[in-house]
Amino acid sequence: HSAEWREAAGMSDMVLTLGPARLRALNDELWQVLMRYRHEPVSDEPDVQSVHVFVAAFPRVEEKR
Repeated sequence: HSAEWREAAGMSDMVLTLGPARLRALNDELWQVLMRYRHEPVSDEPDVQSVHVFVAAFPRVEEKR
């Protein structure tokens, strides 16, 4: 892929301290953003491609020593 694609792509992770209600709110908000992008008309940019977006949010399993 081009330098522009490499600069636009990303992957990250973050640990948050949330209860179930806040995690549900976070997932709902992220879903709303994704659905907004999904329902936009396809751009007429010359290098438009399908992009895989992966969202996962679940409680951490703490290692017991």
